[in-house]
Amino acid sequence: MINKNYVVPMGEINKNSFYELEITRGEGSYLIGTDGKKYLDLRSGLWNVSLGYNSELNNRILTVFQDLIGKQLPYLDLSSYIHPLYQIYSEQLLDFINNGQSERYSKVFYTNSGSEGTELVTKLVRHICGPNKRIVTFDRSYHGTFYAGISANGIEQDITAPYAPKVDGFVHIKTPENEDEEIQLLQHIENHHQSIGALLFEPVIGSGGVHVFRQSFMQELKNILDKYNILLIFDEVATGFFRVGQRFAFHELKIVPDLIILSKSINNGTTPMGAVVMKESLCQWFEEKKIYIEHFSTQNGNLLGIASAMETLKFYKEKEEMLLTNVKKIEKIIRDSITTHTKVNGKGAMFSIPINDRLQTMRIAEELKKLGILTYLYINSERDNGLTLFPPLLIESSILKRAMKMVVRRV
Repeated sequence: MINKNYVVPMGEINKNSFYELEITRGEGSYLIGTDGKKYLDLRSGLWNVSLGYNSELNNRILTVFQDLIGKQLPYLDLSSYIHPLYQIYSEQLLDFINNGQSERYSKVFYTNSGSEGTELVTKLVRHICGPNKRIVTFDRSYHGTFYAGISANGIEQDITAPYAPKVDGFVHIKTPENEDEEIQLLQHIENHHQSIGALLFEPVIGSGGVHVFRQSFMQELKNILDKYNILLIFDEVATGFFRVGQRFAFHELKIVPDLIILSKSINNGTTPMGAVVMKESLCQWFEEKKIYIEHFSTQNGNLLGIASAMETLKFYKEKEEMLLTNVKKIEKIIRDSITTHTKVNGKGAMFSIPINDRLQTMRIAEELKKLGILTYLYINSERDNGLTLFPPLLIESSILKRAMKMVVRRV
């Protein structure tokens, strides 16, 4: 173990980074090390760099950064000043999200991360539902590392146990993985609806091992939530911006949540950046009640973050047809690569391969690294773990096919 003067805060204080690779630059779907070796990034930079290390996009972002820095505006306080970027980007993002649907979103809260988004929606739920209503999450869910996040997470509860007392008011229930469990979940909500204020979950489970919910179940779930005026919050930090096929997972599901948490791909990982968007009906409620919302950090709405997000959004819109086509190709390549004795879970460009042997999962990831392929892992327990694949959305089909052959040989 190499002793460093900075901390990787996911283990012991002198813990090394997972791969211990010194990276000098990116190129398309690859990271390139100091020795010039290329590594295919099938984890999209911890799911942030959905568009890859894209020279066209990065040059555009560089241009807008140069403009801001040239005006000596590396920073502006959102709570004190107005800048055109604040309004222009929020309008464009809302238009991209609303996408012609009848139920619309009308407000954007700027954040710095998905973890912060979880903090914010927790506060908003408390305003709307009061302190005694519970927020239900799934036992395979992941919502960040801030206090609301570690309280909401279904996974890693043992790891974060030393940080007790956690935020009160979260209830973890089993992630439904078959029809019987779906019925049990719906019955749980029916039986306990008086104590439930909101349901918070990823429309496709990510960090806990990719799990896709049946669309018919999702509609039944939305119906019962509407019946009892229970808020629905989608954490689309991983699924947003074409990762599962459409612009957002909720578009494909044809379900409109009350609040959506966004981050990661929002600006292709350029700077810390995120957002929470709120449905128009909720905005009206806050306006009528004249609710005072207390949530702010110094970098919320930082100009470089918004500028990079705006350029990234333009890129998404320009390349939309290509992205929709390529994500379908990615899904087909991954599914076609999997042999009859290997299981794969997921959709779009978001998959996991269960290994269910922790040491073997770690060994496979290391072997693939030596071959120049970087993957992500999920490890819920010694017997519930595997590889996760989040390839860049514009990856070349021939490259992904070759990589999948090497992955499948080892799983």
